Amino acid sequence: MRLRVVSCHLLVVSCATALAQSQTTAPTGLIIGQVVDAATNRPVPEAEVRLRTGTGQTPPNGRVIADPEGRYFFVGLAAGTYQLQATKGGYGDGFYGMRRPPRIAVLPGIDGLGLELSEGQRVLDATILVWKHASISGVVTDDSGEPIVGTIVRPFMRTIVNGRPRFVGSGRSIAVTDDRGIYRAIGLTPGDYVIAVAATHSTRPAFAVVVPGYQPAGVEFFGTGGREAPTLGSFRTQRFGDYMLTTEHGLPIPTVSSQTDRLAVYQTTYFPGVSVPSEAGIVSIAAGEDRGGVSIQMRLTPSVRVSGQLVGREVVGQQNLQLIPAATRDLPIPDPYQSAMSMTDMSGQFTFLAVPPGSYLLRVFAQLPATAGSSSRGEMLWASQPIAVGAADIDGVVVPLRPAVPIAGRVVVARGVDVQAGSQPTLETSVTFDPDDGIGMGFSARSDAKGAFTTGLPGGSYYVSAQPPRGWFISSVAAGGRVLNDSPVDVADALDIVVTVSNVSSRVEVTVRDAPAAVEGLARVMVFPADRPAWSDHGPRSPRFQTSRAGSGGDTFTGLPPGDYFIAAVREEHAIEWLDPKFLDLLSRVATRVTVFEGQSQSVAVRLSVVR
Repeated sequence: MRLRVVSCHLLVVSCATALAQSQTTAPTGLIIGQVVDAATNRPVPEAEVRLRTGTGQTPPNGRVIADPEGRYFFVGLAAGTYQLQATKGGYGDGFYGMRRPPRIAVLPGIDGLGLELSEGQRVLDATILVWKHASISGVVTDDSGEPIVGTIVRPFMRTIVNGRPRFVGSGRSIAVTDDRGIYRAIGLTPGDYVIAVAATHSTRPAFAVVVPGYQPAGVEFFGTGGREAPTLGSFRTQRFGDYMLTTEHGLPIPTVSSQTDRLAVYQTTYFPGVSVPSEAGIVSIAAGEDRGGVSIQMRLTPSVRVSGQLVGREVVGQQNLQLIPAATRDLPIPDPYQSAMSMTDMSGQFTFLAVPPGSYLLRVFAQLPATAGSSSRGEMLWASQPIAVGAADIDGVVVPLRPAVPIAGRVVVARGVDVQAGSQPTLETSVTFDPDDGIGMGFSARSDAKGAFTTGLPGGSYYVSAQPPRGWFISSVAAGGRVLNDSPVDVADALDIVVTVSNVSSRVEVTVRDAPAAVEGLARVMVFPADRPAWSDHGPRSPRFQTSRAGSGGDTFTGLPPGDYFIAAVREEHAIEWLDPKFLDLLSRVATRVTVFEGQSQSVAVRLSVVR
């Protein structure tokens, strides 16, 4: 105890000395704090602490190393808002104000509090909590119980996307089995996980496979870019006639079954050894936990050949195809594993050599060469069709490439908006199209100064959102005459999009009546629609879901579309549950209900709510 007191005394003396050296013209703000293990409440020594300004910049004196008692300090600080981040090997990054580890994906910026510092203010208790990383380990074995060496094991963490559960992987936590078949996924944050061993088999025409010392020009397989294509003669590449079969993710190459005379392959397998995603077991881990025994045994399955022809337009050669299991959607993963991949030859013919039985979606995206002298990309073509694979080979599959569905749109000013006489507002607006299932990348377009834009999309269902110029707000987004709000739109035929903007927006000023919590920045105000179905089915950029840290002067929310809303203030630690429908249900029971009208301003006072 005496040593700790002496350490703290020396720290304060050091701070005072440093401040004394500063003249009256220099900033005199001071922050003293400690990095603490959230589970044990013990100090974390030698953690790196970074201080960032409100603009996200790290000043020259904004990086320090905590002492053996986990204490740190920053001196000579000007008035402003600062963010504090602590980093330590074996721990997840901690932020000042974070009270629980992140378990569910949240809106950008909800990773800690902004510490507001007035001129000359001294903050002496800026504690930063950190949580120890967890791990999951086990053994991966083959059909006969022997260890599989060098295969990739990937954990997927449960999160919330568009109000619906998703499982998201992290490249940092990918594990590889050793010579005993043992894997250990490290660096995991507390949460719920699914563990998977992926099995993907890629079939290439022989010309697309690298012969040692020779690289065919202009051949790129599945966006490999700078990554080398498999080399002829490598451990996991085998030739079958005019095609080369490669096993991805470190699994052994297929063998011919003596019983069926077909290639026997491993399917993507989830703990505890199932190939159906919906049957995958959930592994829940706490901070610092080392969970063992999460083992997976792979099973060999007879496979078949699927072949056919890609047709349509003039470019059909060297195009990439994917076979995605339909059951993947039962375990929603934003980047689902493909069971098989292939590339067409120069005539457009394709072959998948090792496809296990099941229902699949065959998907193709092709890009035509750009027109000579044009700076824009060439036309996009696409195909998506279901394929049911049984016990027999499937030949003669015809896959017609379709042109992208044309989208034409315009940005217009809402009726009654007062635009200065003789002036023409600049309506350059970014319009985004996000797949409604949260799987895959979105598409975007940008309007010209007059508000016109065009683009093309693969067929499917999309959420449409827009980001208007500064000083303007979105009044509505309509497709084919139907106002979308948070509803997706089916893109099958040519579509007309109208984005209506206004320079007058609804304005809701929220004050948290529990002054100490608001002033100290320990509360967060949340605004969400009273329409319950919208909680579990909305776009990723919905303006109807907004949140802000509670400030001493209140918080202002703009751009809320007309409608009924719940407004509530909760402790900052609940921010990690933001957008989880279960949490919103609890929050709605203690929230204040308001009605927002277009262009109307109103003030709302709420109390800090306790959510259990």
